[in-house]
Amino acid sequence: MLQLGLPGRDAERSILAGRAGIAQLNQLQPVVAPGDLPTVFAHVAAIRACDSIIEYVLSLIEATRELDPSIWLSVRVSQTLLGVARGQAFMSRRDYVAPEDVQKSTLAVLAHRLPRSIEHTAVRSVLEQVPVPVDAH
Repeated sequence: MLQLGLPGRDAERSILAGRAGIAQLNQLQPVVAPGDLPTVFAHVAAIRACDSIIEYVLSLIEATRELDPSIWLSVRVSQTLLGVARGQAFMSRRDYVAPEDVQKSTLAVLAHRLPRSIEHTAVRSVLEQVPVPVDAH
C-alpha cells in the first residue's frame, strides 16, 4: 500500500511560502497521453490470474467477512481486489498476478470498505492466516 506520510520541514516551508503544492500544478507534465489509456487498461485487464490466485482472493474476502458479521463485502470488492492486483502485476512488468500483488493490494482495497471497528491489524492477520498459493503463475 502506498503511504506518503508528511513532507519534511523544508518541503512544508516551500508549501507555506507558495513555492510548492497547488501553485506548482501548472508545471506537471503528463506521463501518458489520454488516447493511450484504453491500451493501458486493456493490457492490465489481460494480466492472467490463475485459479489458485482467484481462490486466494476469495479466501481473503471470506476470512475478512468472518471478522465481523456486519461486514458486507460484495462480489465487486473481490473483483476490485483482483483488478488492483492485476495493476500491481502490470507495474511489476509481469503478465500474471502473483500472490504478492494480491497482498500489496488488499489493505488499500479494503481500507475504506470496513467499519472503523476493524483495525488494519485484523486485516493483516487475515493476510497472515490465509494460506498463500505456491503454484500461482
